Amino acid sequence: MDKKPKKKEGIARLMELAGTQKAGMTAACTLSVLSSVCKIVPFFTIYKMLQTLIQCFTSGTAFAFADVRWLVAITAASAVLYGVFTYASAMLSHGAAFDILYELRMKLMEKMGRISSGYYTSNSLGAIKKLLIEDVEQIEVFIAHSMCEVAAAIATPLLTIIVLFLVDWRLTLVSLLPILSPLSFSAWRSKSRTVQSISRLWRMQKQKWRARSLSTSTECLSSRSSAARETPSSALKRI
Repeated sequence: MDKKPKKKEGIARLMELAGTQKAGMTAACTLSVLSSVCKIVPFFTIYKMLQTLIQCFTSGTAFAFADVRWLVAITAASAVLYGVFTYASAMLSHGAAFDILYELRMKLMEKMGRISSGYYTSNSLGAIKKLLIEDVEQIEVFIAHSMCEVAAAIATPLLTIIVLFLVDWRLTLVSLLPILSPLSFSAWRSKSRTVQSISRLWRMQKQKWRARSLSTSTECLSSRSSAARETPSSALKRI
């Protein structure tokens, strides 16, 4: 007997619905990640500028703008590219979202043309309209907005940690302590709760086994006592 194929869920189902717009969605997420990179760059260029100023101040040498000119250029370029990448990502994601909605509605209309008339008698016009317009429209919110934001939200902290490790790995570990401490505490709490649940189930099972053994012992003793009280005449009658 052939098994039915497992129904896709989450991102896999979304990419299946995307159809011809997979390339546009991938490009939109990539541009969103690049915009996150451009958003992080000014923090480190400003850090290098301050480092140069401090070195000039401590060594007593005169500060020259030529020393930080390339840092200023990188900061300005990253600010411009951040706006360009964000705009391009929004345009691609919205275009892909509306194209997906159009293709999905056309497929639904084609499917509705093949189903029997009993479907239309058992469902109201409002329910069919909700299916074609409101239910399909909910996909646009995730594709056009949430998906790119999720990609940027994942890429930003990862890139920040990588660059911080390149700057100073010791300070990076110290800065990660406020994040790792709650996570480790939560993992310890969940592990302790699991152990408590297992121990509680084990105690309940032991009580059930003890009660069952006591009831079995009681039945055996009662049967023996009744057999001992049985008279010879009643035994003969039973035989």
